[in-house]
Amino acid sequence: MRNLLLATKAELIVALCGSFSGDGSCGPLCREAHSLVQLHRRRRSQPLSCSEIDGRRAEIVACIDEWVTRAAPCRNGSARLHPESVGMLIDRMAAAAARVLDALERDGPAGTETHAAWVRLAELEIQYGDLVAEVTDGRRRLV
Repeated sequence: MRNLLLATKAELIVALCGSFSGDGSCGPLCREAHSLVQLHRRRRSQPLSCSEIDGRRAEIVACIDEWVTRAAPCRNGSARLHPESVGMLIDRMAAAAARVLDALERDGPAGTETHAAWVRLAELEIQYGDLVAEVTDGRRRLV
């Protein structure tokens, strides 16, 4: 069943890896995820701007969490609380996607570093998919 509130893991990966059209088809999570990737990439190329970039990332994470709290309220009071916010998980996914994109530029698609970066992003994609399924099924709550 498609959760109409949270982006699917496929939609999120597309947005993270640079094919985000901004048409709103997968909601604000994709738009914000795409922005987080750009910030992670900028952070690596502009180390003197780290504090400003990290501040902006924190704002985006807070916006994601605020939106998710409003959009996906828990209806099952006995559902287990997830230890990490959706915003924090998406920020980790964005960091992994930035590593993939950087590795692709440096080493190409067959590079060892590129492969390792894709593996890490795939692990996080699975975590996100599991979280969405648990929230949708009422087994997990976010707040």
